[in-house]
Amino acid sequence: MMGLCFLGTWIMSIHSGEGEGMKSIGYSILITGAFGGLLFYLGRKSSPEQILRKEAIATVALGWIVASFFGCLPYVLGEAHFSLPRAFFESMSAFTTTGATVFTDLNDTPSGILLWRSLSQWLGGLGILALVVALLSILGVGGKHLFGVETSMNLSGSPMARAQDLTVRLWIVYCGLTIVCWLGLWIIGSRAPIPATGFEAFLYALTTVSTGGFAPHNASAGHFNSAAVEIFLCIFMFISSLNMILVTYTFFGNFQSKAGRTEAIGFAVMILAAWFTITLDLWLNHESEGWAALRESLFPVVSLASSTGFAAGDYDQWPLFARTVLFFLMVVGGCSGSTAGGVKVARLVILLKVISQEIAKTFRPKLVSSVKIDGKAISTEGQLAVLTYLALTAGIILFSTSLISMFEPGIDDLNSAFGAVLATFFNMGPGFGSLGPTDNFAHLHQVTLVYLSLLMLLGRLEIFVVLTLFSKHLWAKY
Repeated sequence: MMGLCFLGTWIMSIHSGEGEGMKSIGYSILITGAFGGLLFYLGRKSSPEQILRKEAIATVALGWIVASFFGCLPYVLGEAHFSLPRAFFESMSAFTTTGATVFTDLNDTPSGILLWRSLSQWLGGLGILALVVALLSILGVGGKHLFGVETSMNLSGSPMARAQDLTVRLWIVYCGLTIVCWLGLWIIGSRAPIPATGFEAFLYALTTVSTGGFAPHNASAGHFNSAAVEIFLCIFMFISSLNMILVTYTFFGNFQSKAGRTEAIGFAVMILAAWFTITLDLWLNHESEGWAALRESLFPVVSLASSTGFAAGDYDQWPLFARTVLFFLMVVGGCSGSTAGGVKVARLVILLKVISQEIAKTFRPKLVSSVKIDGKAISTEGQLAVLTYLALTAGIILFSTSLISMFEPGIDDLNSAFGAVLATFFNMGPGFGSLGPTDNFAHLHQVTLVYLSLLMLLGRLEIFVVLTLFSKHLWAKY
């Protein structure tokens, strides 16, 4: 599949007359295709049995690493001649839809490479392995566990046919959103002060629906200097941050399902509250006034809440309170089962309800109550899993910030080191300080880039799937 995707970017390089791009992507096709052919040859005698959960976990974690490795070939073999750690960082950032980059000048980057950056983010958005499941369903091969682990969606107890049907429908909606976003952005962007071409609109559509944030311009979404373009992108960033099952059910006319509704409402309320408070803060601090304050605050709020990471200005120059609100949005992120990063709104809702329950028990010790979301009770094991994840997340962030400070003695402020960890672990892209929205990660040491790549994978697969690779029980025989 990756070889076929490389083929599309190779055709773009031929169309653009980019000799260096044709060469690097051509070699990438040969290497990736040869490796894929070898895997096909070795596995040709395997029977199409049900993929067990144990196998699914290993496939997802290792598959993401392998995909990122082969995805970095055009950056190593191309005219940029990135070292392997830098190229791997760029590729992992794409597939995990993080959006952090080591490219210093995108305006002079070949079209084929720009297309591959955006396409790899789009593949990583809903999950490249979810696409595998869709193909497996067509071939009659079971992949429910693979899909459930990769997308963090609970499909336990679901019939195989339903899981396969849901996978295909998710990809139909995902492709549909991408096409609508592309055409709409092309029409609206053509009237911007700096008009958008169809190719540019397509690249932005790929990285908007995937909430990835890779842009073909150094100025990101601010390149067009258009309020209409920014508002249009905000709409699709918001939709893509909702639970994809909720979006899919709504698209196919199923309005009875309550899955993801509470989380979607909470996400919308969080964005509106952040938009209002930041606008007020900018106005009180005379940063901007009236409609200008509304516009300047809306795009960064939606971009960071959705973990897309597009930039239309430098929010790192805002007052401390506004940056603190943005920090909160980066941590929380979007909804579970979406392409967005962060700890997810659902976990925040469960945490708040558990805290409320414990407060009530201090003066009503015999109170028996349950934590519910969308009318369904969250088991004690589920609540413990959420609290464990949040505690582990806090520990990883603190440890990683200390480690980055040691790897990068040139970073003399905690804001930059902390921002680098948040930007990668929560798949955000831009951070704060020297790694803010107007900067990139090119100046970091190669060891730092490799470690941040691992953080991207941990955040994308939500920690536990990656950590299981280090468990001896995963590799033990049945």
